[in-house]
Amino acid sequence: MKLYESRQIKLDAHLHTYLPELKKSNKSKITIKQLLTHSAGLQSFIPFYKDAANIPGLFSSKPDDNHTLQVAESMWMRESFTDTIWQKIIASDVKNPGEFLYSDLGFIILGKIVERISGMTVARFAQTHFYEPMRLKRTLFKPYERFYNTEIAPTTEDNYFRQQRIQGFVHDPTAAMLGGVAGHAGLFSNATELGKIFQMLNNGGQLNGKRYLKTATVAFFAAAQKGTYRGLGFDKPNGQIGAKANVSAKVPVTLFGHSGFTGNWAWADPGNKLVFIFLSNRTYPDENNKKLIQENVRTKAIEIVYSALKP
Repeated sequence: MKLYESRQIKLDAHLHTYLPELKKSNKSKITIKQLLTHSAGLQSFIPFYKDAANIPGLFSSKPDDNHTLQVAESMWMRESFTDTIWQKIIASDVKNPGEFLYSDLGFIILGKIVERISGMTVARFAQTHFYEPMRLKRTLFKPYERFYNTEIAPTTEDNYFRQQRIQGFVHDPTAAMLGGVAGHAGLFSNATELGKIFQMLNNGGQLNGKRYLKTATVAFFAAAQKGTYRGLGFDKPNGQIGAKANVSAKVPVTLFGHSGFTGNWAWADPGNKLVFIFLSNRTYPDENNKKLIQENVRTKAIEIVYSALKP
């Protein structure tokens, strides 16, 4: 959104405009808008950790000249493997462009674009333009560098890759192998600070007298795009009822936000001047824990809020 309104990117521009290494790939003609709406035909994800686990000497229990990238407690990786991940993303299949398929790969690519244009990591870019001026202290990547584990909820007992409790490190294995900072995963926060970010969006891009985004930018990205119920980067109510509703049939279609893999919800409703934040570590102790979905906890919670609003 920031790069768009400063005219540093164009949503209809092809990816190779910003990432020249994609020019001869099957992703050359994909647009930024297609990535933001998950309609580029990219795979949903690639389990890079499975290949990585079988590479001798890729990981070490201690840092050294070869193992400089930390992926977990007492677990370090050769940083050169991040380029292997990138090359595999470039070579990955593209199928059924135009159809919706939520893709981690698309947002990894978007993160790369932010870094190439700005000259900063995604973490530093967000910190510089948003988190620092908003005085956010607990919205950051790699919280293990600043906070004790007692202040961070664990996300899983990882018995398939890192073989330990994941706490303070990003849950997503690919993001971990990219150094804990990626376009698709790695951000930590709490309810209060997420509330401030979404209140800024609710206010049309400003908070406490300071403007972070133009009102027109927020409205454009939050609006349903042609051919999909989703916004640009934002999830939105799918307009269906009952079990097919992705949020609830009781919320307005102007709602926009995000639903995270670990169970988190964050929604902004400018019309009702409402922000709804629901934080969860539903993947703890493991990803097979489906109680949050089976018991419909988040939907019931947001429906209580909307039922309490005056007609």
